[in-house]
Amino acid sequence: MKSTIETYRGIEIWFDTDLESFQCDIDDERSVKKAYKPLKKFIDDYLKENHDFKPFNVEANPNTYSFRNSIVRITGIRKDGRFITEDKDGKTGQLSEYDEKDLILINTDNKQLWLELEKIKSERERLNEREKEVKAKFKIVTVKEVKPNYLPK
Repeated sequence: MKSTIETYRGIEIWFDTDLESFQCDIDDERSVKKAYKPLKKFIDDYLKENHDFKPFNVEANPNTYSFRNSIVRITGIRKDGRFITEDKDGKTGQLSEYDEKDLILINTDNKQLWLELEKIKSERERLNEREKEVKAKFKIVTVKEVKPNYLPK
């Protein structure tokens, strides 16, 4: 009788009570082990040997900017499903699942949009400076400052 224990790295593991063994099927081939730990090791080894990861380049998501100009490449994936990253200086790290939304695949169609966005950002900075200059010229007397003039004496 087959009793499912868990799905480990996408592969279902079960215990066969008739054969008293742990089992899994990978690529239409059944693996049978007397102990649970060796079966998990078998799955890890199998996936490591048969996994062909192709690195890809990424850039910051324009809606988040969390990683602007830092992470440039995804070079691998760990057993726990986290991506291995490389920055522009060659330093490696890992990407949390939470941060996956902050990176996008590089698309050449976006190049002109990035330039336009940089131009808008530059204009915004210039306008912010101009706004500060204008605000500095205001002659301001607050209500708090004149309040003592209106209180009964």
